[in-house]
Amino acid sequence: MKNILIICIQGLTSGILARKLNMTAQQRKQEYSFRSSGAADAEKHMEWADYVILTPQVKDRLAKAEETAEKHGAECLILADTMISFQKTEETYENIVRALGDKKAPSRSDTLHSLLDTLIMISPLIAAGICAEAVSKLSGSLIMHEIFCTTTGIISLYALPALGYALFRQRGESRMAGLLSGLLVLLVLTPFRHDIAYAEDAFSVSGRVAEIRYWSLPYLPFTLAAGCLFVNLILGGLKITEKYYTEIFHRVADRNFMLFTAIPISLVMAVMLVFRTIVFSLL
Repeated sequence: MKNILIICIQGLTSGILARKLNMTAQQRKQEYSFRSSGAADAEKHMEWADYVILTPQVKDRLAKAEETAEKHGAECLILADTMISFQKTEETYENIVRALGDKKAPSRSDTLHSLLDTLIMISPLIAAGICAEAVSKLSGSLIMHEIFCTTTGIISLYALPALGYALFRQRGESRMAGLLSGLLVLLVLTPFRHDIAYAEDAFSVSGRVAEIRYWSLPYLPFTLAAGCLFVNLILGGLKITEKYYTEIFHRVADRNFMLFTAIPISLVMAVMLVFRTIVFSLL
C-alpha cells in the first residue's frame, strides 16, 4: 500500500479530492491510500505518508515540505495546475499515479496494440478508396478516382498521425503531441527531389518536391514499421526531458504539449532529418 498525502492551504478541498481518489483506487483494486491536510497541520501526517503532493496553491512552501518529508522518509512532489481537477477525478488519479512513476514500462505490446488501433482507424479510408477505384474503373468516373487518390492513394498521410496518436495514448502522453509527431515522421520518411515534373505524383515543400507516391498503400507496411521506430524515439526523448525537468524544478511535468514535448520532439526530428538527408542522398 502506498500512502499519499495531499496538502493544500486549509485541507478542505483536498479532503474532498482525497475521498474521491480513494474511491477510484478501490474501484480499480489498486493499493493507494489518499489523505488530505492543510499546510499548517501537514507534519502530523508525514509519518503515515510515503509521498507528499503539494497543490499549486502551496508550492511556495516546497523547501520546508521537502525538509519535513525527508525526516520522515517521504518523497515530496508538486503537481501542475492542469494535473489536478476536482471534476475529473479519474484523470487526476491517473496523473498522480503517473507522477509517482508507477506507470507500466514500455513494452512491445504497446507498439502492437498501437499498430492494431491504427489499422482500425484507417481501415474505413482504405475500404472507401478501394471501392471508389473499383467504381471508377467500371464507370470511368473521375470523381470516384479522385476519392481514391485522396484516401487510399495517400493513406500514409492518415496512418502516421493515427499511429502517433495511438502510441502516445498508449503511453499516457499528449495526444496532440502524438498527432504532430506522426506528421513530422511522415515528412522524415518522404523522399524529396528537385526533378519531378508531374503534379499528381508530388507536392512542393519549401522549393523542394515530395514524392507522395510513397504515401500509397503498397508502401504502408514499410511506413508503419519505420513510423513505430521513429515515434518510439520521440517518446524516449520526451521521457528523458521530462525526467530532467522534474529533477531540476522539483515539479512533475504535466501532459501539456508546449511545456515538455515541443523541445524534445524538435531535437529528435532534427536528428531524423539529418538521417533522412544522408540516406536519400545515397539512393
